[in-house]
Amino acid sequence: MLFISRVVDYNDYEVVDTDDWVATAVPETRLYDYVNKYGLEIAGTVTPGVAFQPYQLPELVTKKQAKMKVLLGIDIVQYNGMLASVQWQDEDINSPVEFRISEFGTSIEFSCFRMNVEPTRHKLTLIFDDKITSIGKAAFCSDWASPYPDEIAGGIIYDIRELSSYELALKLYRELTMPRFGRKADWPYRAVLDDKDRQAVLVKKALSEG
Repeated sequence: MLFISRVVDYNDYEVVDTDDWVATAVPETRLYDYVNKYGLEIAGTVTPGVAFQPYQLPELVTKKQAKMKVLLGIDIVQYNGMLASVQWQDEDINSPVEFRISEFGTSIEFSCFRMNVEPTRHKLTLIFDDKITSIGKAAFCSDWASPYPDEIAGGIIYDIRELSSYELALKLYRELTMPRFGRKADWPYRAVLDDKDRQAVLVKKALSEG
């Protein structure tokens, strides 16, 4: 069986073969050919030939993941300690949910949370701690314009008060201040819970780069 374990770049996916558990990075265009031309079945294909997303084998889903999906509508995909995808529907979350990332993975992979980008009211609080080892490129979305001050991109609040790594905190601020519509946003001041002094330094540094 073949399945997509994670997104590794804007147009590349990691495909795992369960015959030998070898993981291979495959360009999206090649996946289209495999599925459409040759009829290859790859778990993680969403509407054949249209889109792909990370997939987790049912037997590898933990009880905690299943509980999050059944009770809270939050679908979590992880593989070998890598958090590959977190998705939810706004209407399924009536009040903010606290989500400690390290309970599901220590590495936040490329494009992990980017499926939830529209501005909305607070839905999820992501708690970062020192078990987190890396934050992938484009793991989060930067702010989409909203006329409402209580709306934030994806409805996500980032709580990094337990994250002592300067480098990882700066990486998060860099991701959250990426250019959007030709500008850089300073919205992390209202989307990130952090030590105020560290926040002031890192937001300023992130906004001054690039």
